[in-house]
Amino acid sequence: MNDHDKPAPESLDRPDPRAELSAALRRASEGMVDDDLAISLAVSGGVQEQRYQMEFRTRGGEIEECAIGCAMSDRRAQTKGRGVDPKLFADLSKKLLRSRVLELRQELPRFLPDTLIGMITIQQGELEHRVFFAADPDQASVQGADPPKAVMEAAEALYSAAGAILQLDDVRP
Repeated sequence: MNDHDKPAPESLDRPDPRAELSAALRRASEGMVDDDLAISLAVSGGVQEQRYQMEFRTRGGEIEECAIGCAMSDRRAQTKGRGVDPKLFADLSKKLLRSRVLELRQELPRFLPDTLIGMITIQQGELEHRVFFAADPDQASVQGADPPKAVMEAAEALYSAAGAILQLDDVRP
């Protein structure tokens, strides 16, 4: 390299996170979970006497936290830091891919106070896809904020996985 040659600049273009995240979910659905693949569902809201909170967080095929607290039904359960049945995790990954939740635009919708708000996050390293939705069907309908089918399918897959992990028949709000 002589004094007149300049190094080629690095591209500032980032890969499409949805394609990268889909590839990570595809690998997980085949039983090869990336260490930095994180999948979560957080749902919370409601007035004090009807408060609902559910947290489902995984990283690398391990449960970081899975918990529910529901004031109306008095459901309470929690588990942290344990492995997930590989079949359950593969099935969850397949359902998330099938739901097409990664194809949705990321936006922060506005909700009325005390709305039960859900947030689905799929992350790998610094790539992240996050979707917010009104988690209570009645509240969503009243606000004209019915979640898209992709969100409902993804949320259903996550609720089912959380229920299996917590050994509860139903963890939905």
